[in-house]
Amino acid sequence: MIKYVLYLCLFLTPQLFSLPAANSLSVGPLLQDPIGYGESELQFSWKLPQGEQTAWEIRCATKRSLLPGKADLWQSGQRSSSQNLFVNYEGAKLGTGDRLYWIVRYWDGDGNLSDWSEVASVEYGLLYSHDWKGKWIQDPEDRSGEIDPAPHFRKAFESKPKLDRARLHYSAEGIVDFSLNGKRVSDSYFGPGWPDYRKRRIARTVDVTELLKKGENVIGAVLADGWYSGNILFAGRERNGGTPALLCQLELYYKDGSRDVVVSDSSWKVVTGAVQFADFYDGESYDARAALGAWDEVGFDDSGWRAAVARDVDLAIPISSYSGPSVKAVEKIAPLSWKRGDEGTIIFDFGVNLVGVPELKMPMEKGQTVEMRFAEALNPDGTPHYENLRSAKVTDSYTAAEDGVATWSPRFTFHGYRYMELSGIPEGEEPRLDWVKSLVLTSEVASTGEFRSSVEDWNQLQQNIRRSQLGNFLEVPTDCPQRNERLGWTGDIQVFGPTAAFNFQSLAFLEKWCRDLRDGQFPTGKIPDVAPDVMWVRSRPHGTPAWGDAITIVPWDMYQKYGYNKILRDNYQAMIRWVSYYDMETSANGGLWIDYGYNDWLQPFQENTDRPLRGDTSRSLLGTAYYARSAAILADVAEALGYEDDAKQFSKRAESVRERFAKAFFEDGVMLPREDGKETQTAYLLALAFDLLPEADRANAMRELERLVVEEANGHLRTGFVGTALICRTLSRFGRTDLAYTVALQEEYPSWIYSIREGATSIWERWNSYSRSEGFNGAKMNSLNHYAYGAVGQWMYETVAGLSELEPGYKKIKVAPEPGGGVTQAKASLETPYGLAESSWQLGGGRFDLSVVIPPNTSAVVELPNGETVEVGVGRHTFSRPAGQ
Repeated sequence: MIKYVLYLCLFLTPQLFSLPAANSLSVGPLLQDPIGYGESELQFSWKLPQGEQTAWEIRCATKRSLLPGKADLWQSGQRSSSQNLFVNYEGAKLGTGDRLYWIVRYWDGDGNLSDWSEVASVEYGLLYSHDWKGKWIQDPEDRSGEIDPAPHFRKAFESKPKLDRARLHYSAEGIVDFSLNGKRVSDSYFGPGWPDYRKRRIARTVDVTELLKKGENVIGAVLADGWYSGNILFAGRERNGGTPALLCQLELYYKDGSRDVVVSDSSWKVVTGAVQFADFYDGESYDARAALGAWDEVGFDDSGWRAAVARDVDLAIPISSYSGPSVKAVEKIAPLSWKRGDEGTIIFDFGVNLVGVPELKMPMEKGQTVEMRFAEALNPDGTPHYENLRSAKVTDSYTAAEDGVATWSPRFTFHGYRYMELSGIPEGEEPRLDWVKSLVLTSEVASTGEFRSSVEDWNQLQQNIRRSQLGNFLEVPTDCPQRNERLGWTGDIQVFGPTAAFNFQSLAFLEKWCRDLRDGQFPTGKIPDVAPDVMWVRSRPHGTPAWGDAITIVPWDMYQKYGYNKILRDNYQAMIRWVSYYDMETSANGGLWIDYGYNDWLQPFQENTDRPLRGDTSRSLLGTAYYARSAAILADVAEALGYEDDAKQFSKRAESVRERFAKAFFEDGVMLPREDGKETQTAYLLALAFDLLPEADRANAMRELERLVVEEANGHLRTGFVGTALICRTLSRFGRTDLAYTVALQEEYPSWIYSIREGATSIWERWNSYSRSEGFNGAKMNSLNHYAYGAVGQWMYETVAGLSELEPGYKKIKVAPEPGGGVTQAKASLETPYGLAESSWQLGGGRFDLSVVIPPNTSAVVELPNGETVEVGVGRHTFSRPAGQ
């Protein structure tokens, strides 16, 4: 018997060793421990520390203490599956305010079982408008049409002993900064965020347990105009509404199971204070002499304050709880230098073109006012370049209440700048660099990818791309952060989405923006040019090809990069309506697009003067190409979602559009003459990249593209927003990676390196936004922080370094570096949903050396430059081959 037991123990030994626990537990669009979760369905994801998974088990409970034993929400039992991303919750129904704690463990291919993971959680916000028990409140002094002082609201309340937890749910028509007992409840800016106010309000939830005390407490709020009633584009203020308002619900949960609720209503008091005005375009003015002291603390006398005006919650307008990225200060930058400007001003140089706000800490005298104005660059005479701000005043001011060191930073505005001009300094006072710093603001998205190579200009280009992405990923993916615009332009993110997903975790951020896009969709199916749509009152056509196609392309790209099919399901009907809009608009024109469009926006060397800024590519060709592209994506989406009948129908539609395109615009792969455009690089790029020509004609089309690049443009690009995203990837796909390198390594205008040689620290809106010899482009629409041309980053990651997905979410990875252009080394690393993937190669000593890292629970195909293909599994793999073989 003893021998039998020993034998059995030896036989079972592999199963008795515990595997390391899963980590990075998340829910929905990869959110970790969210509070205020607002999705109706729940999905779980986790990462493995090593190896592969063949089965998993999840436990969910309402309390942590229940997880080891009888989990009361869901006990999945062992499920045979390699899936560790977006696993559907199958437990008891969850609702408003519910909390779920969960753990997971997994089995590997040898039957070994892991330890249980650390406990993760998700907590729901208020899911429905009727869950809100309070009222919208606002200042009774209505100053509609004016830039108002920001109202301060306060409310005293009692908290009983033995508090377990407290949650503040809030929404606003405007932007609001809450405090409890004198302390801010969050380090986020511009809460609760920016929705399409015609369709919904947005809400946030904050854990405020640690800020409360037994007995009397005070909640305070400062409310500013924000995107609701502040300046938007050219139309001035109050695009969405007039006087700002807030809505909040503070829920106090006690250990005995009881609950108290404090809500916004007419019992709140309100008065204006030190924030004299606050506007995203014009800046913020703060007069410390009007500060209210300890206004948000116990014991303050508010007898002279007004009663807030209250109105009922409109149950017909959704209030959507959102727990995705919020705007935060992610870095503090000190100025590199200062110099004296005209009329006694001081100009501070922060070294890079950033997005953020100043942090002031300087000696001031009582009543002294300093102004800060912001610019992206300096004119040749050394003065700040303000012309590209257009009507935006971009000026902050601070007035001191007393002598001493003043410390202040704006809370209700942001700026795009490298230089800050400070005025109001007494004559003769010597400035100091430590007077000011800059707080870099962005929606808090985690860094996931990095690219480096032996080309230092490319390394700077990568940093410029990342900086422009961070600066313009601010609540929505904006076009620019500095002038009187800052809108969620669809065309920009449509071309930039894949690059964005390499650099930063973009899924939750863009999932929310896709909802904004759906909210703005017109009954006809057309998609607005910007989302949230604030241009609806203008007589714009909207529904423009390459811009409106964001509704199909962005969700599809995010699905490819993350494997999150919910983003396809959520947008599926909107995609159908968009393609149906194309059907309707082209039905009278033989199935071809002939309507309005931005075309290949800001193409260099434009010859057609009838359509300024829109380039020379045929409007009809470009529009029909995107019609075909969206139709093809729609078929792919239907297939991915398992809608077989839809997939067949949409596939036939896409093929029909492709046939019409090829017949109307090309003959034997050569573009036919057009009255509405000429032969351009972008015309051929669209035909090739979107597979719009018969295979037999593609070689001819490629030869024509090569001619346009090599002979007509001397190895340079001639592309705007649309073509630039395609040029290098398409050249590489059709066997001319050497020419792609030629284009990407050009130093003369127009090129990426040209801007770097001219001192760029971010991506420009135009290829010729500035040069030392000619100064600034004469157009006022001349942003120096505009990520669209940074779409080349996708090619750098996928082709130069060779890292891309073969299956959605990188379940299967392709590593296929294509050296060229004299580049001797390149490396891309990416934190995929499964873990770290890496491709790093170098050329030297007559050899090509490649190191590859494949994350757990995935596999990869490695394609070496010599044509050799190797399938590999998890872990690090190295390859060394003679160069050129």
